[in-house]
Amino acid sequence: MKKLILMTILGSSLLLAACQQNSENQNGDTAQTTNTTTTTTTATTTSETSSKATDQNGIAVPKAELFDETITKFQSAHTEAVITSFKWEAQGPNGQVEIEGKDSSQEYQMIFDASGKLLGDTSEVNDDKNWQEDEVKTDAVISLSDAIEKAQADTEGSVTSAELEKDDGVTKWEVKLLHTNQEIELTLDAQGGKILNKDVDD
Repeated sequence: MKKLILMTILGSSLLLAACQQNSENQNGDTAQTTNTTTTTTTATTTSETSSKATDQNGIAVPKAELFDETITKFQSAHTEAVITSFKWEAQGPNGQVEIEGKDSSQEYQMIFDASGKLLGDTSEVNDDKNWQEDEVKTDAVISLSDAIEKAQADTEGSVTSAELEKDDGVTKWEVKLLHTNQEIELTLDAQGGKILNKDVDD
């Protein structure tokens, strides 16, 4: 009888220890899953914040890689086309990019949001036989961020737009700034960033 009682107690102790260990393992797995979820959420939030940067006046500031990212996407979508213009414009706290280009038969326009996501891609018939003359060689010019930096080094203000295009055979950046309700437009040499002209709207 004593042996039976002793064996029963021993069996109960082993069963209790096993249950306790299993409970601890489950708690550990739950904690690990929670940590992983938190990390993923933080990374997503950081990514969204980086594409919605604004200056001290609440005007959108483009992320540094936006110029290269959107141009690459345009060239991948329209492999035979040349780029004829690139324009970034502040749109509330976000901003957007518009890229235009041409090939022998079509004119294209692609629009991207502040993160580089495609918003629209349209085309129409191109009847310009000299379409290649309008090409902007984007690999031979300063980037959007560099153009903005050089413009603000010369003139105080928030940048509201920046457009890259060829004018009279010369590729230029046209950068518009707003300072104390006054609009200033700077024209920069797109290759070196030299200020070519400054126009103040009274």
